[in-house]
Amino acid sequence: SLDLLRNTFIIWTADHGDALGDHYLWRKGYAYEMSSRIPFIVRWPESMEGVGGVRVPRGIEMNQLVELRDILPTFLDIAHAD
Repeated sequence: SLDLLRNTFIIWTADHGDALGDHYLWRKGYAYEMSSRIPFIVRWPESMEGVGGVRVPRGIEMNQLVELRDILPTFLDIAHAD
């Protein structure tokens, strides 16, 4: 068994959405929730717990600001890339 789920780092997110008529607006970039509150869910392998700075309990909800440009450096850190 490869046990892939147990050994895989997963990030689930989405692009910030179009207004789609909310507040009578029809595109991105407005300072309303539909443009700034997007999902960002992270699941790290059990093997990473306590290693490399991961000290967050599983199942916790955090409210820190995260940007999509944080994803690539995160994966490079995980891969120990120089």
